[in-house]
Amino acid sequence: MKRIVVAIDGSDASLRAAALAHEIAKGLGARLSLVCCLPPVYVPPEAEFQAEYVTAVQHANRDWADGVLRRAREKLGATDVDVEGLAMDGEAARVVAELAGAPDVVLVAVGSRSRGALSRVLLGSVSNRIVHLCEKPVLVVH
Repeated sequence: MKRIVVAIDGSDASLRAAALAHEIAKGLGARLSLVCCLPPVYVPPEAEFQAEYVTAVQHANRDWADGVLRRAREKLGATDVDVEGLAMDGEAARVVAELAGAPDVVLVAVGSRSRGALSRVLLGSVSNRIVHLCEKPVLVVH
């Protein structure tokens, strides 16, 4: 069965991407994989953090991702499209590109927040990186 991967971060743009991908999935009879990525928690080796604090941050990140996925699924509503939510660890563009490499994936959808050129240079753009890393077609929704 065909599958569409959607990068979700809770932004309005990512929710619009999910909604459009959902409509496309209906037409294709495809499944939908909503993916919310959790960035790694970096702790400098010389830092004297206790493991419990790092674990607390990781749990808070997981709870946030689960909430983002739950709200996205609720926004899509009940439907006959098979929708799965995946909270995955790692840098979003790389995780999404890796998932998109699966043979059943026919499309990747991602929202773009339309930041200015300076913000893209300083902060980077997940949608831009996904476009460049994915070998499958990428739908960028503004």
